[in-house]
Amino acid sequence: MTHLHCDFETASHVDLPKQGLDNYAKDPSTRALMMSFQFDNSRPVLWLPHKSKLPLVIRDAVEDRSVTKIAHNAAFEIEIFRHVLGVDARPDDWHCTMIMALSLGLPAALEQLVRDALQLDRRYWKDERGHKLMMKFSYPAGAKKIPEPWVTHAAEFSDYGEYCIQDTVAEAKVYSILKRYVPDLDTVMREWRLGQKINERGLPVDVKMIETAQRVAKRVKTDYHQAMIDMTGLANPNSNKQILPWLQDRGYPFSSLAKDRVSLALREFGENITDDAKEVIRLRQESNKTSLAKYDTILRCSRDGRLRNTFLYCGAAATGRYAGRILGQNMPRPTKQVEGYEEYARQLLMREDVDGLRMLFGPPLDVLASLIRTAISPESDRMLAVADLSSIELCVVAWQTRCQFWTDVVFSGKDAYKAFAEQWLQKPYAEVTKFERGLSKPPALGCGYRMGPGRKVGVEPDITKTGLWGYAENMGVRMTKEQCKSAVKIYRELSPEVVQFWKDLDNASLDCVHTGETQQVGLLTFDMKPPFLRMRLPSGRYVHYCRPRIEDVEIEYENEQGETETMVKRGLTYERLSQTSNKWVRRANHGGRFTEQSTQAISKDLLQLAIEECEDDDDLPVVGHYHDEILTEPSVFHMGALEKVIAKMRKGAPWTQGLFLGAAGYEGPFYKKG
Repeated sequence: MTHLHCDFETASHVDLPKQGLDNYAKDPSTRALMMSFQFDNSRPVLWLPHKSKLPLVIRDAVEDRSVTKIAHNAAFEIEIFRHVLGVDARPDDWHCTMIMALSLGLPAALEQLVRDALQLDRRYWKDERGHKLMMKFSYPAGAKKIPEPWVTHAAEFSDYGEYCIQDTVAEAKVYSILKRYVPDLDTVMREWRLGQKINERGLPVDVKMIETAQRVAKRVKTDYHQAMIDMTGLANPNSNKQILPWLQDRGYPFSSLAKDRVSLALREFGENITDDAKEVIRLRQESNKTSLAKYDTILRCSRDGRLRNTFLYCGAAATGRYAGRILGQNMPRPTKQVEGYEEYARQLLMREDVDGLRMLFGPPLDVLASLIRTAISPESDRMLAVADLSSIELCVVAWQTRCQFWTDVVFSGKDAYKAFAEQWLQKPYAEVTKFERGLSKPPALGCGYRMGPGRKVGVEPDITKTGLWGYAENMGVRMTKEQCKSAVKIYRELSPEVVQFWKDLDNASLDCVHTGETQQVGLLTFDMKPPFLRMRLPSGRYVHYCRPRIEDVEIEYENEQGETETMVKRGLTYERLSQTSNKWVRRANHGGRFTEQSTQAISKDLLQLAIEECEDDDDLPVVGHYHDEILTEPSVFHMGALEKVIAKMRKGAPWTQGLFLGAAGYEGPFYKKG
C-alpha cells in the first residue's frame, strides 16, 4: 500500500466559489457526503459517512507519511480531511494531479484534461449527469439545513456515488500518465507545498478599514444615484435599458455602455455629447466601479483576520507563474493624487470624512479604489517588508539576447524607460519628462516580444486596437499610430540582438519539431518528448507545448507604405487552453512569443528562489507575492528586515550568472504600490 487516490463530494451552507476554501472547510455546516478511494491499482471503493465511520485504513494511510496521497486539486481533499473529518492530513506527502497538469501546460479542469488534452477513452470521461447532481446535492440553494439525499433521492444519490468513483478512476489514470512527463515531480510538488504553506498562513487583513470603506462607498453611491435621478428624471438611471436612450438623445454614439465603449465615446466623440450627459456618464462610471467589489470579496473570504488561498502555483500554465485567486494578480493602481499619501488618505477614510477625501484626493470612490491594497495590513505588532525585482522582464530579455543596448542600460543604472525615450525622442536623458518616460514604457516592455505597431480592428465606432497601440492603451497610455510605428522601428534598430533572437527561436523550434533533434538558442534548449515540444530554461525547468505541428499560419506585417497586410507562411502551432474562451484550442507560436514565455518563466523561477530564501528565515514569513514582488510579515522589532529581503531577492543562483538582479522595497503598516 504505497499510493492512495481519493475524491470527496461534500455539501455546505457556505458558497465555495464566493467564500473560499478556508471558510468552506472550517464551517460547521460543511459535511462529507461521500468519498471514493483506491489503493495502488486496486478497485475503487465508495465510503458513505451516513452509513459508517471513516475506515481506519483510510485514516492510517492519510496519517502515514510513507503513503503518497493523490487527488486532483489536492488542496481541497487535504482541507476536508483536516477540518471536516479531523484527520491529520498535511501537504508534505500529497501529490496533486491538477498541479502536475498545469506544470505541463495542460488544463486544470479534470474533464478538459481527460477529454481534450489527454484524449483518453470515453470510460474516463465525467458523467454528463454528474454536474447536475453536484448542483443538486452539494450546493443545496436556500436549504435551511443540509439535506439527506440518500433518504429523499436514493436513486439519484446512488448515481452521484458512481460519479464520485469515476473521478477517482480518471484521476488515477491521469496520474499514471502525467508522472511520466513531469521532468522533476519532487521539485514541482515541493514548490506547490511551499505555496500551500503560504496560502494557509494567509494575507493579514484590516477588517475595520474594509467595513469603513464599505459604509463610505454605500453613502457616496446613494448620493450619486439621487443626483442622476434628479438630472435624468428616470426611475433607475443605473438601468442600461433606461439610461441608454436618454444618453443617445444627447449625442452618445454607441448602442453599448461597456466600459471601453464609454471611454472611447468620451475621448473621440466628446464634442457631440451634451454636458449633462457627460456628467451622468461620470457619475455612473464612479458609482459602478467594479474594483470596489474587492472590498466585499476580501471581507467575505477572510477568516480571523487572514485572507487565505489566494495564490495558485503554476496557475499561468504557459509560463508556470503563480495565478491570483480571490484578489487576482493586479489590484488597482492608486491615482496620482493618492499615490505616496496613502497613510493620510486612510486616516480621512477611517474618520469617514468624505468631504476631506474629495477636497484633497479627488472623487471619493476613486480614493477608495486607490486604497484597496492598503486593506492588506498586519496587527500592530507586525509590519510588512515588501520588495520587488527591478525591471526584471527587461533585465531577463537583455540577459537572454545579450543585447548590447539594453545590457548597457541595465548595468549603468539608468532608468530603462528614460533611456529608450532618449533614443526615440532624440533628447538628452536628463531632459526626458515624466510624461515622456510614461509614453516610452509600453514600447520598452512590449516591443521585446515582437510586438508590431498595431491597427484598428472592427467597424467604426466599435473598434479595438491591436499590437503596441492596443497594449499601450491597456496600460492607460495614449499613443498615436505614428508614435507606435516609430517606437517599434527605433526599438528594433536599438536591439538587433533581440530581433535575431526571435528568428533563431523560430528556426530552432521548427527544426526541433521537424527533425526531433535537440536545438539550442542562447540559454534555451528545445527538445521533443512526444506529445510535447519542450523549452528548457536556464534553471532546468521546462515550458511545454502540447502536440506541436508545422503548418501554414497567417501573419500580419506592414508594407513599405505602412499599411497592414497578411501573408501565409510555415509556422509552429500547438494546443493550449484559450484565455478568452476557456476552451482547448490550437494556436500559433513564434519567436516573439517564445521570448515572452521564456522571459516570464525565468522571472517566475527568480521569484521562487527568493520565496524559498525568505522562507528559510523564520523571521521573514512570506504572506504573498505578485509577479516580481514578495510580501513578508516580520515583527515590528525586527531591525533590518527589508534589507534582508532585498538581499535574498538579489542572491540568485549559479544559473543566474551574468544576470543583473536589482531589488528595492519598503517597510510599513500596510501594502501599497511600491
